[in-house]
Amino acid sequence: DGHGGTEVVEYVRDRLLTLFTGYYKDNHNLPQIFKKSFEVLDHELKRFKNIENVGSTATVVFLSKETDVMMGTKRVAYCANVGDTRCVVLNSSGCKRLSFDHKCNDNTEVERIKKAGGTISQERVFGKLALTRAFGDYSMKNYGVIATPTVNKITLNDGDKFIVICSDGVW
Repeated sequence: DGHGGTEVVEYVRDRLLTLFTGYYKDNHNLPQIFKKSFEVLDHELKRFKNIENVGSTATVVFLSKETDVMMGTKRVAYCANVGDTRCVVLNSSGCKRLSFDHKCNDNTEVERIKKAGGTISQERVFGKLALTRAFGDYSMKNYGVIATPTVNKITLNDGDKFIVICSDGVW
């Protein structure tokens, strides 16, 4: 979900899977792989010109089977996200949220922004950006906007039927 232009969202779309699979070959610690992939990709974006105020959110899901000594084999979903694209698992009793909205109305994110030297005005970083985490947006990086994802893991059960990922505009 890009904002300010298409350059960042197109680069994220084209590059993130390559980074992720490259790191996955050597390491299966999925939270570490997601974090490294997101942070390296954000660093690579610095070579683009005129994207000081261009950025993108992202939500990615990795489905896997894991073996647990106590529970046997189980289906799991890892969700990594920056920004406010949202992911939910739908089942017969409703939905479970997998992603976390990185916005200026979350107290933890507000405190992190303030510790980094940023301010929140009108629920926006410096009154400009509604997100506290995003790819790109380099004019805001010195004020606490980061591309480090929140990574959540859930065990899926037979009642979990769909995983839905949508941008804030669709929700």
